[in-house]
Amino acid sequence: MGRRPNPQRKEELLDEILEYVQANGVGGMSMRPLATALDVSTYTLTYQFGSKEGMLAALLERIHQSERGREYNAPGLTTAERIEWLWKELQTEEGESFHRLRLEVGVSAGLRDLRAAVVADAPERVAGVDPRRITDSTYSVLEGTLLWATIEGLIVDWMSSGQREHVAAAFEKLIVDLRALSPSPQSAARV
Repeated sequence: MGRRPNPQRKEELLDEILEYVQANGVGGMSMRPLATALDVSTYTLTYQFGSKEGMLAALLERIHQSERGREYNAPGLTTAERIEWLWKELQTEEGESFHRLRLEVGVSAGLRDLRAAVVADAPERVAGVDPRRITDSTYSVLEGTLLWATIEGLIVDWMSSGQREHVAAAFEKLIVDLRALSPSPQSAARV
């Protein structure tokens, strides 16, 4: 029986792969040029990830974990506040780069993996609820899913259509509408 992959080395490699992908993109990426750029053998990459698909799935999970720590996923935010934070982030160079990378790696990993990463807990995050206690929520999981699909569509539109003013107006309208549906606890306490 062979050795198991070293989890610490795998994490180090994921960090390096993430840097490489941010600089070079995912399109057309293959193991040999990646291994050369990282100064490792293709065997090392295969040993740690199993395959290119395994590496992309691990990279997508890393990106998803990173997303959990972003401002728009902070606890206690209303749906409108979450979307507003996401919109503010998307308008920054770093934020747009992050979301572009998230989508590019997801598509490269395959639609099944992309869906798993994009919607793994997105409806619950948008709704601000634990799905096991959905009755305590303003939004159902179905509504959260519809809302998140709308947001993902706006993100893709923002990055690809060139119609940024139109997308900005759509985001701002969505935020205004969501605020009207569920005012924040802080604003309700001030009244």
